[in-house]
Amino acid sequence: MVNDQKLPDDQILALVLESEGDRALGSIVDFMRRNGLTSGCYAYKSRVKSKEDLLSKKQRKLEKKPQYTIRDITDVIGIRLVTLFKGDMLKVFANLVDMLSGTADEPVFAKQVPEEIIVYKGDSALEEFSNEIKSIAKAHFKSANVKVENSVEGYSSIHVICRHVRCIKELSFDGKSYHLPVEIQIRTVFEDAWGEIDHKYGYVVREGKDAGTPINNSHHIKSHLKVLKDFTDACMEYAECIRKEALPELLDLTAGASKTISVESDADVLERFRVLGLGEGFISRYVEARSIRDKASEESGAIHDGRITAVTTYLKAADLFATLAHELAPGDSLVGIKDGNRLAYYYCAMNEGICLMSTNNPDYVNAAVERYQSIENNFKNYPLAKMRLGQALGKIGQLEESIEKLRAAGSMFRKQGERSLSSGQWNDSLPRADYEHMLYTQPKLLGFALWKKSQKSGGVTRQEKAELNYEAYETTLRCLEAKEIDHKKLLDIKNNLLYYCVGFVFYCSDDDVRVSRVSSEIPNLLDALLAESGGVDQLSIEDLDTVFRAYAFLKDERAKAVATILIQRCLRKDAALISSLRMSIAEVAQEFLDKGTIVAM
Repeated sequence: MVNDQKLPDDQILALVLESEGDRALGSIVDFMRRNGLTSGCYAYKSRVKSKEDLLSKKQRKLEKKPQYTIRDITDVIGIRLVTLFKGDMLKVFANLVDMLSGTADEPVFAKQVPEEIIVYKGDSALEEFSNEIKSIAKAHFKSANVKVENSVEGYSSIHVICRHVRCIKELSFDGKSYHLPVEIQIRTVFEDAWGEIDHKYGYVVREGKDAGTPINNSHHIKSHLKVLKDFTDACMEYAECIRKEALPELLDLTAGASKTISVESDADVLERFRVLGLGEGFISRYVEARSIRDKASEESGAIHDGRITAVTTYLKAADLFATLAHELAPGDSLVGIKDGNRLAYYYCAMNEGICLMSTNNPDYVNAAVERYQSIENNFKNYPLAKMRLGQALGKIGQLEESIEKLRAAGSMFRKQGERSLSSGQWNDSLPRADYEHMLYTQPKLLGFALWKKSQKSGGVTRQEKAELNYEAYETTLRCLEAKEIDHKKLLDIKNNLLYYCVGFVFYCSDDDVRVSRVSSEIPNLLDALLAESGGVDQLSIEDLDTVFRAYAFLKDERAKAVATILIQRCLRKDAALISSLRMSIAEVAQEFLDKGTIVAM
């Protein structure tokens, strides 16, 4: 590092950057290949800015940023990772940040938080991915700052700026070392093709030079490119739809079901294992299996995507938990085994079940049902096991059995919880962490199962539908008894409560004495959902559907505007995630616009 107060001439610095970039590029691309980053891509490209391009960029930037220098350019080296499908972008991004945070023997990137992570949402591809990208980044770099920006041109891409490991003394200045910046872009092949055409025939230097005027082209070029963008967006979504039709594990088994949530109580469990005499070797392997399960949860991207890699990781964790359980109780026989091993078996078997259920693959969910049935038979007074069995039964469509188990689990955990709260003593069948987890999760799952039963075609009368929606509403209200409900969970509950209220009033008879009370809750819940979510633009498609139905019920003029937005988002932006559900939502909204009525809830 040098401390001179005067940098060399820009011509020299630009030449140094070009030369150093050419020197570093090969090792960077090779490093990415060796770490498996490029294997998940359809194609990848790389380039180094030339001396002329660097000087030209600095000159353009000076018009808006008078203090801008050669040192401020952040894309000296550019690498583009191109995926075939939209859903693969998350996987490639996760692999990238994992690589950047790793401990390779000969790293080519400086070990630091990426200088910049920007998600350009555009019109389509990353509308629903922004939060998942933030979660992935935060899991590797707690201080990572992920910016989400709307692209003027409408393109969707993820940009990550990091630094090469080698310090360049010619640009180290005023006590600050300089490392070559590398801009890594992730986008789909459709987005990449459009971008290349736009750059060739419609490129506008948007930082002040000829702003708004395509260069040497007909004035129709801009509108033609906009139409082409719409076509490529549609192709991208349709390709994603094909992929998910071909790979059922990418879809939620039950449309609208939420991500399987586990109990966060690792420290307490491990301490209990030690008290009961489990060896450190066993505990270490259990911790390893839990870490793999947590990695699968990160890969799943919370709700909708990243499922290809997550399924594999969940199954790896399930196998490890199954091996541990078998060592404790060969053949799943718990006869004669000591208390410590019995409890450890319970936790291993429960973790195996939740890994299988979290894949949302029908075969593995059926295997989870069998696992939970075995656990329930051996641990009859453990309410969490009964709740998980009810949840798994709901995922395979056995709603009557699911409701029965979820109700029994609710009754059991509340009775045991009351006794423990009174005495101050918690036991292995219901640790305090399980109790607090079930305060929120059990009523939410039961409410959802009751609503799903109301959706069965044939054999369910309007009055029965009304009763099921009412019971779902009353049941889900109990979620609010849980302590420290985070913002996301609170929004989920408000959405469900609003939907069940509207469903009850929609189906029940006008003379029902409960109508007035429930109807009065609809405006309150609607206002709360909109206020706490940040407005219509911030809502997920499912929440937006609920808001639309509530407005329609209230005969509010805003119902038409929300229905229009809902249709556009279902058909253009997110249709591939759960295509049949999105199409159903869009059809109901369109029928409302056509006829002014909603035919079903």
